Amino acid sequence: MRLPCIFIMRAGPWEIYKRGLRMLKDGAAGMWVWARFVPYSLSFLLAVAQLVSSCSGALMEWLKSTEVLWMGNEISANNMPSEGIPEELSSEVEMGSRRPCPKPMLSIAQQIDHMKSKGITFTLCSEGEAASYLADRTYFFKLYAYRSLFERRVGGGRDGQYVGLDFGHLKLLSSLDRSLRYALLPMALDVEHFSRVKLINEVVERDDEDGYSVISDYFSSLNHADRRRRMGEINGFLKDVYSGDLAQKYTLPDAMPLWVYLEMASFGTFVDLWLFCANRWGVRSMVDGHYQLRQTKLIRNACAHSSNVINGFAREIGSVSANVEVMRAVARAGISHRVRTAKMANPRLQQIVTLLYLHVKIVPEGSAMERARGDVSQLSLQMKDALKALSGNDAIRSSFGFLMALFDKWF
Repeated sequence: MRLPCIFIMRAGPWEIYKRGLRMLKDGAAGMWVWARFVPYSLSFLLAVAQLVSSCSGALMEWLKSTEVLWMGNEISANNMPSEGIPEELSSEVEMGSRRPCPKPMLSIAQQIDHMKSKGITFTLCSEGEAASYLADRTYFFKLYAYRSLFERRVGGGRDGQYVGLDFGHLKLLSSLDRSLRYALLPMALDVEHFSRVKLINEVVERDDEDGYSVISDYFSSLNHADRRRRMGEINGFLKDVYSGDLAQKYTLPDAMPLWVYLEMASFGTFVDLWLFCANRWGVRSMVDGHYQLRQTKLIRNACAHSSNVINGFAREIGSVSANVEVMRAVARAGISHRVRTAKMANPRLQQIVTLLYLHVKIVPEGSAMERARGDVSQLSLQMKDALKALSGNDAIRSSFGFLMALFDKWF
C-alpha cells in the first residue's frame, strides 16, 4: 500500500530533522519535499495523539506492530488495514462510546455469592456477620485482596477455587495488616525525624558549611524540571497555616537555611537532598543510608495511605536488591542464608526490614524507642494468634516467622 504523505514513523524528531537537512542539500526538489514534509508530519503527529487518547493502549500496540519504511518521498506501510484503523478497534473509535466493564459492581449479597463461588467458606464467620462487616468495617475490594496468600485448586470440578480459605481468615488478616501499618508508620516518622536531625548536625559540624550554601548548591545541581518542582513544593506553603510564615520569610534558593528548608521539604525531597550531601562530602555511609531511606519512604507511604501490605508477602522477586548493610544485620540476627535470601527478595518484606533496621540504628533510647518496642511486642502476639489459625499456609507462616524473629532480636 502506498500513502501520499511523508512521515517516518520510527524516526525520532532529531533524526527527522537531519534527514530533512540532507534533502535540502539535494537542491530545489529537496526543498519542495522538505517544505511539504514538516506540516504533514506535525499534523500527522497531532492526529496520532488524538487517536491514542481515544483508543487507549490497543492502538499503540498496533502502531508498534506496523512497519513504516522510508521511500524517498513516499511511505510503504505493512500490516496496515485498508481502512487505516485496526479492525479490533473499529467498535471503540466512536467518540463518547463507553467500553463494557470487565468486572461489574456487586451488591454485598452478590459479593458474598461471588466469594462462595470461589470456594471461600463462612464457617468462622457467618454470612450475616460477613455482610455487616462489609457494610460497616471495610469494603470488598480491600478485604478480598488477601486471597492472594492462599493457593487455588487446579483441575476438577472445583478448579480455581481457593484452598482452606474462610471469610474469618480474611477478617483476621485485615485486622493484623491494620495493626502492622499502625506500628510501622510511627517508626517511619521516627526515622524521618532523626535522619533530618543527623543531616543538620552534619552541616553544623563542618567548618566549610554555613547552612545556606548547601541549599543554594543543591538547587543549582537540579535540572530545570526538578528545580521548578522543588520550588513549587515550597511555594505551596506560602498560605499554609503551619509553615506559611517560614515560606514568606525565607526565599529560595539563596536565603533559606537547611534547618528551615527541612521544615517544609517532603520525605522524598529530603532523601534526594541527603544523597546530594553524601556526594558533596564524599561520605560512603551516607550513600548507603540514602538507599535505606528510600526503602523507608516506600513503606511509610503505603502505611500512611492505608494500603494493604500483608497480601503481597507471597511474592518473592522484587526489582531492587536488598542493601548489603541490612542483609548483614539480618544475618547477625541469626536468620539463615536460605531464609533471608528468600524473604528479602520480597519487596514489601525488604522495605519493612529496612525500616526496622534503620529505627534500631538511628533512634536513640527514649520515648520513641519504648513506644516502638510496645507496638512490636503487641504485633508479635497478634501474629502468633494468626499463625494458630493459619498454620497450614506456608506464605503466612514463613513471613510472619521471619518478622517475629527480627522483632525479638532487634527490639
